Amino acid sequence: MLHKLYGFYFLSSNAEFSSKFQLEESVKKLKQKIENEKRTNSSYPRFSSDISGTKVVIESSNIPFWTNMKPQFTGKFALKNGANFLVGRFCVPTSIRLLISILLVASFYLTAIEIFRYLTIPNLKFPTETLLFLGVNHFFLFWSYLVSESDVSDISETIRSALQDN
Repeated sequence: MLHKLYGFYFLSSNAEFSSKFQLEESVKKLKQKIENEKRTNSSYPRFSSDISGTKVVIESSNIPFWTNMKPQFTGKFALKNGANFLVGRFCVPTSIRLLISILLVASFYLTAIEIFRYLTIPNLKFPTETLLFLGVNHFFLFWSYLVSESDVSDISETIRSALQDN
């Protein structure tokens, strides 16, 4: 599980989507598809996006469970061998990576200090505040991962269907 969490938060995966359309038509179709997608049984948008001919950023809007710890697709349209492609990658924003790194370092540091104190000072109880902090920290990271786990496949499928639509 730790390997999955590390891969989700700290690694990025490249993605490439071919388009049947020219640049302007591809941008128009992708914008339409993303804007018209709604959550199941809801009026909330399924994705938030910034789509233009030079830059494409798409991420899931996890309403009502707000979390910015979700992957986003960042890319641009490019011509390859005369065909139009949307080329980019899925990753978690750098600010979130920094926040997670700080939380994990604080967790490991706090755990090491408290275990050292517990082992060296006789009759010392392990503080419940430390356990609470560690539990909440790890629950938050794991919960964010579970909420966002299927976002990459959802975004990929939506992009693919928009760019290959008849």
